[in-house]
Amino acid sequence: MKNILIIGADTPIGWNIYNFMERETDHNLIPIISKEDEYYSLNDNVIISKDIFDKKNMKKLIFRNNPDVIINCIFRENSNYDDSIKQQYWSDNVTFMENLTRACVVNDTFLIAFSSEYVFDGAKGPYNSNEIQKPINFMGKTMLAVENLCKSILTKYAIIRLPEYYGYSPYGYGNIADKISAKRDLTLASNHFTNPVFIEDIAITVYKVIEKNITGIINVGGSDYISLSNFGNSLVSYLNLYSDYLIKETNLKFPLNFGLVNTVTETSLSMKFSSLYLGATSLRYLMGINNKA
Repeated sequence: MKNILIIGADTPIGWNIYNFMERETDHNLIPIISKEDEYYSLNDNVIISKDIFDKKNMKKLIFRNNPDVIINCIFRENSNYDDSIKQQYWSDNVTFMENLTRACVVNDTFLIAFSSEYVFDGAKGPYNSNEIQKPINFMGKTMLAVENLCKSILTKYAIIRLPEYYGYSPYGYGNIADKISAKRDLTLASNHFTNPVFIEDIAITVYKVIEKNITGIINVGGSDYISLSNFGNSLVSYLNLYSDYLIKETNLKFPLNFGLVNTVTETSLSMKFSSLYLGATSLRYLMGINNKA
């Protein structure tokens, strides 16, 4: 049994990891959340920390709980940002991870962190885990910095690279799925490609990484390589949400071919990533959606 600290357990990814591991393992799970939450009210280990980004507070939490594994689920991932918040992106993604990696060294803790397909330039995707990174936006640059921090400071780490993701949680369903469920205006590119991953598959990946003690860069991604516009329209169709909801389509000046090759991950972890149809069907069930058309 391992002592596992989940930073950001009140995020979609963090909640799915906690929920899966609570159900499937006997590990001692310590969720860190930002405020009181009904979902975690019965967990005696829960830690409410409003200042997890404070270096001293974060170190105290780690040394006090002495985790074997830390899973960091707090990161800014929206590639559509305003230049005015660049410093905040860098602070939340990179400075926080620098402090966290150094605390892991002192505590001899295995760290699992998340990165993004946006460490690449979108010219020749989908990408293998060992291809040369060349981010084209600031968010991607912060993710690359996180990867380099882990590589340079740690020996016990796993970085899980993510494409667009979707799935159920009390804290949201993923960037695009959130906007669709709220019927917000949404414009998606028909020449921006990726392979969206079902969020529970991310949780299964984390579980298997811990059980098999896998280290290094790990790609995750669904089995469908699809444009963002087709992804959004497929979600609307599979979830059967709204008959009057239309996603606007656009064409980027230059096509973007992102996505992550998952074959090595499937082989090494003995798992199979969900198709969009299977993932969306599961999401519909978990959301408790009936036909609203």
